[in-house]
Amino acid sequence: EKGPGQICLDFGTYICMTCSGIHREFQHKCKGISMSKWSPEEVASIEKQGNDAARAVYMANWSADDFPVPEGGDKDKIRKFIE
Repeated sequence: EKGPGQICLDFGTYICMTCSGIHREFQHKCKGISMSKWSPEEVASIEKQGNDAARAVYMANWSADDFPVPEGGDKDKIRKFIE
């Protein structure tokens, strides 16, 4: 998979298919970037958000020493990271 193909609407972040499945386990709403229909409200929301904005809020106090970013294929560690 090249780049993110999904968006998690709860956080306004661009995510991969693996992370999309894990976010859905937490009842987060995810949509495919190219195959989904988007309302004007959803587009406006995504334009205001994005990965940089989410990172500034949700990872402001995060330390890689305390909690390293998981490898791409390790679903259990990705799940724990998203929690």
